[in-house]
Amino acid sequence: MDKRIKRLLHKLTAYSKKGYGIHSPFVFNFQRKIVHPQPHLGDIYLEYAAEKDKQLKLLLRIKSYYKLENLLLLTKQYQKEFEAYKINYDAVPQKKTQYNFIIADADQKIAKHFLKHGTFTVLLGENKKWMQNNVCKGCQVVLDFYSFGICIFNNGLSAEKFKLYL
Repeated sequence: MDKRIKRLLHKLTAYSKKGYGIHSPFVFNFQRKIVHPQPHLGDIYLEYAAEKDKQLKLLLRIKSYYKLENLLLLTKQYQKEFEAYKINYDAVPQKKTQYNFIIADADQKIAKHFLKHGTFTVLLGENKKWMQNNVCKGCQVVLDFYSFGICIFNNGLSAEKFKLYL
């Protein structure tokens, strides 16, 4: 099937931009305040408004909203942008560091001891590719954005998968 048709099907079957139909309070807030924030929300909306890359803008909003400080960047895709925003990150995992925000390519192996409660893991790559990564198997919430996925490790949430779009 053509990529454009797959992307369109994903968008048609995803939850609405406004969050209607999402019964998880955590994911509803995530959709309303981070993925599609309203102008009246102020800081989170305006902070990265000039950024053209929607995916990068979402990553920056996640980091800002949840105040995630320990970033592990296992992809070369956004290194220049993170440096331009003066965001500190590790490109190589440090054994004694507990990361709460991990950004990796879909085929990247991530050690299990880095995936603990409160960790946001973003896997970049086409839909079928990132879903095959073993990281998603142990997390509570999977947010499927088609071209990337976000796996959230939070013991207080029930295991669910949501289709969203930017």
